[in-house]
Amino acid sequence: MDNNPTGQTAGTAKRMTLTAVLDRMTAWIDRYSVHLSEHEARVMALWAAHTWVVMGFYTTPRLIFSSATKGSGKTRQLELLENLTCAPKLTADTTPAVLFRTIEKGHEQGRPPTILFDEADATFNEFGGGKQDQLRGLANSGYKQGGTAERCVGNDNEVKTFHTFAPVAFAGIAGNMPDTIVSRAITLEMRKRKRGEPVAPYNTRRARRETEDIRAWLELWSGDAAVTEYLEEVETQLPPGVEDRAGEVWEPLITIADLAEEPWGQWAREACVYFLGRPSLEEKPRPIRLLEDIRTVMEGRESIPTVDLCTLLNGLESAEWGSLPGGIQPYEVARMLRPFGVAPVGIRLGSGKTPRGYTVHPTMQRGKEQVGLQDAWDRHLPPVDVADTRNSRNSRNSAGQRVAGAEVVALAGVQHRNEGATSHGPLTSAVAPVAPVAPSSDKEALETLNAMIPGDATPVTVIAEQRGEAPEVILQHLHALEQDGKVTTPNGKLYTRTTTPA
Repeated sequence: MDNNPTGQTAGTAKRMTLTAVLDRMTAWIDRYSVHLSEHEARVMALWAAHTWVVMGFYTTPRLIFSSATKGSGKTRQLELLENLTCAPKLTADTTPAVLFRTIEKGHEQGRPPTILFDEADATFNEFGGGKQDQLRGLANSGYKQGGTAERCVGNDNEVKTFHTFAPVAFAGIAGNMPDTIVSRAITLEMRKRKRGEPVAPYNTRRARRETEDIRAWLELWSGDAAVTEYLEEVETQLPPGVEDRAGEVWEPLITIADLAEEPWGQWAREACVYFLGRPSLEEKPRPIRLLEDIRTVMEGRESIPTVDLCTLLNGLESAEWGSLPGGIQPYEVARMLRPFGVAPVGIRLGSGKTPRGYTVHPTMQRGKEQVGLQDAWDRHLPPVDVADTRNSRNSRNSAGQRVAGAEVVALAGVQHRNEGATSHGPLTSAVAPVAPVAPSSDKEALETLNAMIPGDATPVTVIAEQRGEAPEVILQHLHALEQDGKVTTPNGKLYTRTTTPA
């Protein structure tokens, strides 16, 4: 097998190569468009090429053209793709039934159509006429090979299975696309042209003539057995860290780019990193926004009382929480964090008070375990680049200040998933064994005991910070208390109080 079947395809008038076709498509798109970077037109060219060989891929990424205002060139992008994609169907108002049958007919002919859906914001907003759920389901199920939907057809209501796998591009005002579609898409932000940013006047008939040989070449190229064989066997190398859903979305485009000559492979990977790191105009689910804002105000902390957390969240000028009636409340924070396995726990303050709050690390108190904020951040948010200051947000109060004396009442027997990380440190203490010393007074040991919450396992270092003593001194107290049966320890690092306050 040819590992890179990029040669000239027989039958084309100009004996073009895939590299030349991608270059031509990019230049042609740029002629009629103004984009924010060099990446948008290249992604459009790669996406258009993938529609011709979509059956060779496991997924077909959705493409979203999004803007804050009308007149930003979104419809024009769909019109351009109409001249470059396989079996395009441009629509601004259709029904789920029509789309089901259109896609099924394409599958019957051996090649699904490319759906170009304009004014998607009008369909997916609250005035969508009841079509939203069916169209969202169609777009989501048709993202992967083998996607189907069952519908009743005919007078006898016979159940028929429709294929849904097909390339889809959307255009619409930002903020209305369902997050399940956004997560399966590459979003290209469009903005109004500035004065002095001219584009060529667009004419439909001229555009068809200008791209006729491109479509003819792509038609022959997509039928090349070497291309089909390559797509079935290739294992595409994605940029580091691009995996799971993001990897599924970008693999088809990077695979197409690798079929062409360099620097297309490099360009595709640069575009991948660019768009994955770029904030989306589409609104994220509210619990995810809350997680992001908590990470912003929690910088440097390992725990925070709920009251302080709500105050900081309400003070974020770039967030919505302060605009809620009365600001965000503790019960709302708890409700939105519950699905992530995060729950409020007792927080030990330097003053001796133990308000309810949230911890970065996992805890177990009174037999109830919660995973900690770090687990939720790791699973649901992109990693924070230490050199990236985008998460620093202006606040009407001291969002960047540490709450003095607030520390976690730590978990017994559960290890932090990033143990040893420099940002938060390991769960368990790293205090080295100390040489035997003279036992401290019973009064001091009793004060150490009273600083501990019954039933909660606490590291030596946390107890030492609460008491304002050196860890070695606290360890003496704990050894004496252990001999008296007032504390227990599984490893000499975590200690649990077994008695009620004296």
